[in-house]
Amino acid sequence: INVSLSSLIASNAKLQQAIVDAVNAGIIIVAAAGNSSLANPEYIAAYAGQAAANGLLLAVGATDSSNVIAGFSNQAGVTANYYLVAPGVSVNTTKVGGGYGTSDGTSFAAPYVSGAAAVLLQMFPSLTAQQVVQLLLTRATDLGTAGVDAVYGHGLLNLAAAIAPAGATYM
Repeated sequence: INVSLSSLIASNAKLQQAIVDAVNAGIIIVAAAGNSSLANPEYIAAYAGQAAANGLLLAVGATDSSNVIAGFSNQAGVTANYYLVAPGVSVNTTKVGGGYGTSDGTSFAAPYVSGAAAVLLQMFPSLTAQQVVQLLLTRATDLGTAGVDAVYGHGLLNLAAAIAPAGATYM
């Protein structure tokens, strides 16, 4: 499930229960971190890493074309272990009223991660949702301070690395 809403909605019990129900059913939730230049993601992404999220909620920040976190993007902060970044500046998209243009925001970065999760689930149907999340996190391109950090979390989404074979091959 892609949730590109962040601060546009307020936390409420019904939505929180829907998130818990989804992750308990093995559904991955990818949530935009928000566009307020904060050190931590906003709701819903703020739940990433909490026990109730069952390891299946990813927070997503935005990067520019140089893979630098966008000035507006909320950073990984307390969700660093479940946080990725993806392109979120000058993203080609449809426009209200018709036509195409570019837009900025973590709401445009989150669908990259949702799409990558869908690709992994399609290519490797025997993977669990937890395994898909771990592939996305551990195969991300590290940015910023080495390792998981409070700005970029695990780093930049890297689908090519996530689908690449792992381990020894035998002939």
